Amino acid sequence: MRLCAPVATAISAGGLDGNPPAEATPQTSPALSLPDKPSIAVLPFQNMSGDPEQDYFADGMVDDIITGLSRIKWLFVIASNSTFTYKGRAVDVKQVGRDLGVRYVLEGSVRKAADRVRITGQLIDSANRSACVGRTL
Repeated sequence: MRLCAPVATAISAGGLDGNPPAEATPQTSPALSLPDKPSIAVLPFQNMSGDPEQDYFADGMVDDIITGLSRIKWLFVIASNSTFTYKGRAVDVKQVGRDLGVRYVLEGSVRKAADRVRITGQLIDSANRSACVGRTL
């Protein structure tokens, strides 16, 4: 089997003659179309506790949510390796929906103080950025 694909070369300082290459302009990828069934992406939860060790707990919460949602046959769920590319970044939910081809985005935060844990999640319709459900546990 043989794979043929276009190859692009990027030269940060410029082309071989010192001028920037013609294809140096940034390009955005086209928006993915929405699947036929309801679709969701669970973004990494923000660690609000200030304790870097709680990142593991927050990431584990997101993994558990993704795993639980993926058991629902009528729901299209984006894998964590795709959503975790947004970790630590401020994101535009509408753009995330377009990039990943989903209608709904779940974002949230985890906060731990002493022996108490507070987990907050917000389900957002990425098409119009409206909050569907907000819940604090």
